[in-house]
Amino acid sequence: NKKIGDHIVNESSLIDCDELMMSSSTSNTNEGGNTVDVVEVDDDEKQGVIRESSVWKYATKIDPEKARCDICKIEISRKGQSTSGVRRHLRTVHKLKEFEEKTIKTTKKNIMINNLSPDKKQKLHVLALNAIVEDGRSFNDLNKPGIIKLFNGFRPPHRNTVKRNLKRLNQQHVKKMSTQLHDANFIAITTDFWSDRSSRSYICITGHWFTNNIDIKSKILVFAPFQDRHTADNVSSEIEQHLKRLNIFDKTVSVTCDGASNIKAAFKKLDPKIRRIQCLAHKLHLIISNALGLWLKPQKQNGDDESNGSDEDEYLLDNELKSLSLNELNNHENTTIQDEEVNDKSSGEDENVDSSEETEEERYWSSDLWSRDVITDLDLANDLQQHISIVLNKCRSLIKMVNKSTNLSRYIDKLKDISKIRRSLSIDCKSRWNSTKLMLENMLKLKSLIIQLHSDKHDLSLTTERKIKLASLELTSDEWRTISSLKKALVPFHEATKLISGQKYCTIGTAFFAIRKIKNFLETNVDNDLFVNEIQNNLLDQLVKYIDNDKEQFDLIIFLAYFDPVGFSALTLKERTTIERNIKQLLKGLDDDFNAIIHDRDIESNSTQASFSLSSSSSQNNRLPKKSIFSSFLDSVATNTTTRHVVNTSSNNSYSIADEFLIYKSLATKEVQKIVREELNPDPIKFWQI
Repeated sequence: NKKIGDHIVNESSLIDCDELMMSSSTSNTNEGGNTVDVVEVDDDEKQGVIRESSVWKYATKIDPEKARCDICKIEISRKGQSTSGVRRHLRTVHKLKEFEEKTIKTTKKNIMINNLSPDKKQKLHVLALNAIVEDGRSFNDLNKPGIIKLFNGFRPPHRNTVKRNLKRLNQQHVKKMSTQLHDANFIAITTDFWSDRSSRSYICITGHWFTNNIDIKSKILVFAPFQDRHTADNVSSEIEQHLKRLNIFDKTVSVTCDGASNIKAAFKKLDPKIRRIQCLAHKLHLIISNALGLWLKPQKQNGDDESNGSDEDEYLLDNELKSLSLNELNNHENTTIQDEEVNDKSSGEDENVDSSEETEEERYWSSDLWSRDVITDLDLANDLQQHISIVLNKCRSLIKMVNKSTNLSRYIDKLKDISKIRRSLSIDCKSRWNSTKLMLENMLKLKSLIIQLHSDKHDLSLTTERKIKLASLELTSDEWRTISSLKKALVPFHEATKLISGQKYCTIGTAFFAIRKIKNFLETNVDNDLFVNEIQNNLLDQLVKYIDNDKEQFDLIIFLAYFDPVGFSALTLKERTTIERNIKQLLKGLDDDFNAIIHDRDIESNSTQASFSLSSSSSQNNRLPKKSIFSSFLDSVATNTTTRHVVNTSSNNSYSIADEFLIYKSLATKEVQKIVREELNPDPIKFWQI
């Protein structure tokens, strides 16, 4: 998800008034001489009307885009399967009164006349199209009866009009984007597949590049259906075609994707200069899921049927709440109870909702593939993973039971109102990063309410079967401690995922920093807590498996992290030395002119000696009131390291490569110290603009 939508709407994807001519409106003059705007509505475009148009009495469909007049045998274009052209031909050429009378009838019933000027009408028309694009609305969403009343006489464009305009505007914006891409020297892409509820597959490719001013630009380059099998050959061919169509194949230097075997093989078939980088957030998700056995499938027990969640034998809410004291009820007389439709979404639906449009919208709810490679086989689990799996499945069953029961959910809501707790019970999802941490966090927030629910279960209006099931889901004190320990272990991964999911700054160095800090955190055992230490050991084993043991990816990441001050600070001395040796080898192959440019750069440094300190605990008092994502991550791993370095510089403006390395080390250390002290989010691009 959040990743695609954030890039769809930008300065190049919205519609300019100058680009849009309203094909569906005409300008007429009323009796008073005032210009009014008339919008014609075809019979086959009326809302809620699906019937054969009368034009087919005199014409025959040839194909979706053409028709033939049965009178004069002339072929007539009907782009977008519209009947307007055929109707106009029959009215103007053959003078058929049937269509002239229909026009008059339509004018009386379906033509909206208002006093808006053509310019004003066009601007509103453009704003309506922009709203559809920016909010991701269905094409006919603005024509629903309730919304039309807000427009005070303005009729939004029909879905067919929206479709025609968006196709044309898409072509225009693709040309604009191609012009922008032409000026880019190097481009990095991210790509992913997703499928809708009808199992239709789509590919999305996002491009990232720098302008001449070292400003980063990100745009969605391709969003298209993918109808072939997801074999390496098909994926590689499809991506290559899209990149060549945009004339950026030779400029592409890296691609960020998931770690599926077909994706790995696909990019090996592309140009060898295109480096593949696996999504590190996905790796973090696999680490915690497989280390802790979050998604091991429970063994089904006899009689364990989720369908037993009906409320057929439950009674009124007043009887359910009898366990609450009268004082509590009197003190909260004005407390509102959650509407029943929250728990029974099949009721209370709007009768005016068009069912076909609703179904079409549901199809486009994305279902990603991030659950791939998550281990679910219980036979492969160790004792710790099996214990965690039992506790988590117990939590999930309890949450499902409460959320599916109108009476139980109302009871919990009433307790929440009394306790002034705003959190709700939410279940996790195998493909959603950090959703398990959120579930456990909410369980702990509502712990007292859940305990009270179990204590009062015999006073609630529940069937005997439901009471027995609820009793079987009661958590012991040891299980609550397990939940607390798991939540604590997942916090660094949650903060790291937020940190490396930034969209306005480069994250490769920050990602490496986060992984290295998490590893240090896991290597530190907790005194007198064998269970927490066992959790950390499992997480550490999986981190080594997915990060350190993936040698090709690890070497690429540390090389790229070197050029980010935050990533640089996490490298060991041996890793820095190796990278600097590789940089020297690369520079040997460059022209003397390029070396001269590097050596003649002006480095702003007013002191001849600098000493810098990196520490997560600063004595400064001028901190921002809200912690940055970077600071929150440092707190989650309890970073408390100090790094000092002294650099001597000369007044000469020409430096050797060794001098360059020392100066960069000095400036990078100073940058990280500033980020920590002032609680800023890292921005390596701004650093390189100095």
